[in-house]
Amino acid sequence: MKIENLDLEKALQNGWTEWKKYGKNRLYFNTKGSELLDLGFYNSGNINFSEFKGEKISHSDANKLIASKVYIDLDTMELHVETEADEDMINEIVEVAVEKATAKKELLVEVEETVEGITGNVLDMELSDEDDKNIDRLSDLFTDVVMSEADYDKLTDIWNTQVASSLEKLLEALKQAGLIINYKISGGD
Repeated sequence: MKIENLDLEKALQNGWTEWKKYGKNRLYFNTKGSELLDLGFYNSGNINFSEFKGEKISHSDANKLIASKVYIDLDTMELHVETEADEDMINEIVEVAVEKATAKKELLVEVEETVEGITGNVLDMELSDEDDKNIDRLSDLFTDVVMSEADYDKLTDIWNTQVASSLEKLLEALKQAGLIINYKISGGD
């Protein structure tokens, strides 16, 4: 999986460590520090308490999770995960770690003045990597808008024909219909 919008400073503040040796340039994540894991250790270093997302897990499962090797090759921006741990658990840990290492994108939508109730306002939201979630969030932005019947009909027609499409195509259709003046997708927090 290729990592986009990596924010190195943010990654280093959230449990990632940069490593450069032998011609390799990597960013490692120590799974032991994941906020999804709660671990206790004996003085010997052996695990005496282990939970994943508040649920008890076996010490064996915990050991496999913390023995996992998770890194981003900074030359190719590819994510690598080497593990013998439960696939669902390690995937959740990695997803949270990557999210904390990447810059969020922001969506700005300026609404056409004929749409009553939010005239001149700028709607904003954070984008995820999944268009379905972004489209749902954009839909929520229009939920409380008071608009004319004609504008509402245009909106529902677009939603019915474009919802399976990408967010960008949906926004372009809203712009073409005159429901939004413009939109801009930009990086940053």
